[in-house]
Amino acid sequence: MKMDSFKKSDLEWNRGSLTVEASFIVPMAFMVIALMLVTCFYIHNRVYYSCAAYEAAIGGNETRGQQEGKAGKVADMRVGGQPMPGSSPSVSVSQNGGSTTVEFAGQTFPAFRSLIPVLSVSKTVRKVRPERTLRLLWAAGV
Repeated sequence: MKMDSFKKSDLEWNRGSLTVEASFIVPMAFMVIALMLVTCFYIHNRVYYSCAAYEAAIGGNETRGQQEGKAGKVADMRVGGQPMPGSSPSVSVSQNGGSTTVEFAGQTFPAFRSLIPVLSVSKTVRKVRPERTLRLLWAAGV
């Protein structure tokens, strides 16, 4: 095939089609990357607040007397130490007989409010009484 068979207009058309394709592909690639980053932030924050809720509930169960106060302090400390973006969630601590419940609710990402659901994490930890369990085991002869 000779080089003379190509026309200058064919080369210009090929260059123009590349520009049109890139104008669709590049913004879509950036959008996918941005959504992946925001999703990673959301998952990180969900895991972070789940661990913080468990830590606060266990801390509230360890002390005698001021359980809700200790659990609330630990939860507030974890909210203040959160390094990832998003609004700060509200903290709710409650005790119900033999358990402590810690709830984080309301964290959002302002730029993606319509795409990502509001974060809500609630964890309950029962009070562990090892002396009671040991007495039951000793009474059973174990």
